[in-house]
Amino acid sequence: MKKNQIKPIIFSVICLLLFITMLLSTFLFVGAHLQKPSSPSKSDLPYESLTPSPEPSEPIISEVSEEEPSQLLPDSPSSDPGGDDQTTPWILTAGNDGGMDYQNRLIFLGDSTTYGLLDRGLLPGGKDSRQVWFGVTGHTITFKFHETIKITDTYDYGTPDPASGLTIKDMAEKKKPEILVVTLGVTGGVSYFSNNMTEELFTMIYEKLIDDILQSSPETKIICNTIYPVCKEVDTKTVDADITNPNIQKANGWIEKTVASYYESGKNVYFLDSYSLLVGEDGYLPADYTNGDGLHLSDSALNKVLEILRTHQIP
Repeated sequence: MKKNQIKPIIFSVICLLLFITMLLSTFLFVGAHLQKPSSPSKSDLPYESLTPSPEPSEPIISEVSEEEPSQLLPDSPSSDPGGDDQTTPWILTAGNDGGMDYQNRLIFLGDSTTYGLLDRGLLPGGKDSRQVWFGVTGHTITFKFHETIKITDTYDYGTPDPASGLTIKDMAEKKKPEILVVTLGVTGGVSYFSNNMTEELFTMIYEKLIDDILQSSPETKIICNTIYPVCKEVDTKTVDADITNPNIQKANGWIEKTVASYYESGKNVYFLDSYSLLVGEDGYLPADYTNGDGLHLSDSALNKVLEILRTHQIP
């Protein structure tokens, strides 16, 4: 074969090999693409697959309520007994002065610290007022024995006949007062701390007192007034050694808890913290608020009590 004929043949063979190589590469690429699984579109997936699974985590409000409760809960009543906390409507707070009309509708039940209202003639009618209920014997009511003690509402100018009095329960049934201010718990109350006056015993006695009144006069609204503070220089000859401000404050706390339970059960029983409005900055009853024995109130202190009652009227 001639030399000039060999070159076209070699060229044709090379071209054929290149064509075959390209053809094989194309088949291999297409085959590989057909064998690879394609990703399904969202429309091809079931509904459950379209909904992303949430990250497991604690709800935000749950986390805050456990770690920062003070941001979610209101202040407790005990932290501000005289405040305007709407969750404690049974605690009487300062408001508009009810005036003499409101004051004249009040009946006062108390021991010797209350009797001064009548003895000093500080109520309308002076010593002829019938607004004060007091013990026939000694003008006082011993808290621990309130069920049997006889009381009266008439100034005696001496020593009345015990037979002329009525029990608190009978007096409530006879008079049916609209609003009764109860200020009890000193004699026979905090004075019995050395004789194991526990919270359970004090509360039981107080509840019996309130129950007797409400059973005899269900429509009566009861204001449970705190026991008043005493002076620093207490006359130990006339005042029991257990009658101290720490003991009084403890008893007042028990009264507050008792009132809360009555209000929650739908009864018209309210709490008035006059102690805090009478006590001085040093933690004692100011000297000019006592009649000299460290316990009983002066005219100015009793007038302050009347002012507190007027400005903290029942809603």
